[in-house]
Amino acid sequence: MMASVGYGAGVSGVQTDSLETGAFVLVRAVVPNGMSVSDVRLLPTMGEIRFFDGATRYLVIDRENLTIEGEPMDNAENKDATNGEIKSADGKTVEVMLVLPEQNLKGSDVAVLVVGTELFVNQYGTWMESQVVYTAKVAGEKLESGGVYIWETQPVKWEYINNNLNVSALYQTNITSQVGSGEYSGITYISGNQYAVVHDKLNGGGLTLFDIPLYPDGSIVRVTKSVPAGTSGSAVSSRDNEGVAYVDGKLFISAEADQSIREYTLQGKETGRALAVPSDLSPDKIQGNAGFEALTYNAKTERFWTVTEKPLLADDFIEGLMRLQSFGKNLKPSQRALYLMDYPNKSENEVSGAYAYVHGVPALAELDDGRLIVLEREVYVPNGNVLVKALGARTWTKLYLVDPVNDKSGILRKSLLTSFITSSLNLANFEGMCLGPKQEDGSQVLILIADSQNGSGGLTKEYIKVLLIR
Repeated sequence: MMASVGYGAGVSGVQTDSLETGAFVLVRAVVPNGMSVSDVRLLPTMGEIRFFDGATRYLVIDRENLTIEGEPMDNAENKDATNGEIKSADGKTVEVMLVLPEQNLKGSDVAVLVVGTELFVNQYGTWMESQVVYTAKVAGEKLESGGVYIWETQPVKWEYINNNLNVSALYQTNITSQVGSGEYSGITYISGNQYAVVHDKLNGGGLTLFDIPLYPDGSIVRVTKSVPAGTSGSAVSSRDNEGVAYVDGKLFISAEADQSIREYTLQGKETGRALAVPSDLSPDKIQGNAGFEALTYNAKTERFWTVTEKPLLADDFIEGLMRLQSFGKNLKPSQRALYLMDYPNKSENEVSGAYAYVHGVPALAELDDGRLIVLEREVYVPNGNVLVKALGARTWTKLYLVDPVNDKSGILRKSLLTSFITSSLNLANFEGMCLGPKQEDGSQVLILIADSQNGSGGLTKEYIKVLLIR
């Protein structure tokens, strides 16, 4: 049948024949000279591509080769479907044509074009499947069934970038004797010296309240803890609460078990309100025990951000690809951004034989200017007796800064704020992070809290680490 006509940027009078009912999306991207294009994908930042008959319908074309899903195509009818010669005076132009089902991609900035992934050798001499070379954010619109849309974009080199912030990391403080062993996985600042801290094995929202006074240099005076009645008196259990954010006298707490983000009072009682989580972030889309841990809210931007601890099950095309999800103050989904974790320090063989291992993003913190601090954390405990575990245990913690509002590179470029390693003597599994008060000298307090997993058989303690941002 003849498809109806839709218009992308700078395109008019586009028509095509097709037996499919979905929208057609044709993306033209100019790739710099000298680059070998090994793969091209269009990744929706919101929603999912629901393929026809379980198969991806897209054509990838460069000057020398015509491919579908990376395999050469000799079918003349399929070649004709490309509809035109590709020419470019500025490098190599790649065209990607996708057939998308009805109501698939909506809104603005709806997709990211990944142009050029390449094989590489990691630090262990192992060949890895893909490393991003160029990406681009594709400004979109609501796609109509049968419509034809053409987007043109200039991919940006994916790279680490610099920032204008100075971060001072203070010594981590053992607070076990003050608050007791626990599983403290999230923290948010309320006011004065008061913080809300989530204990992921307590009932209800797992809410506890910490008093954390600081000296002028950012060091900790003494921490005290209380458990509100709504937590101690709740009959609800096993939600695996992880993250927490303070919003106008209330608290929002993320629960990993059911991928929910619910509102609570400061006394730990549910209000009945919750963030409207998109369907592609539902429990059946995530890896086991790797749902929402991170949660942050900024009062100036009036925006929430969250992310699953590990990549979604469907996002295995690029290792470490994460989907940062924002929500407005109206509790509805807003912007989505793609984030790429660093490759792990431990090899697959070491991980497979480990006593305990985790690699993911457990915490976020949004600055007043909309930039986002991302905590990447890798924990490794080898198998063996107590001594082997203690001597071989390591955690790697990295804090990166990204700009999901203004960065148009597609997969966000990131800037390292600080990184550190803890080992057997000070092993700390930092899972929670929040902005605290500002000090007299104008520096911004950033607080990290560790989840000791109730002491982990004596391997670790409850720690708080204070960082100062200038």
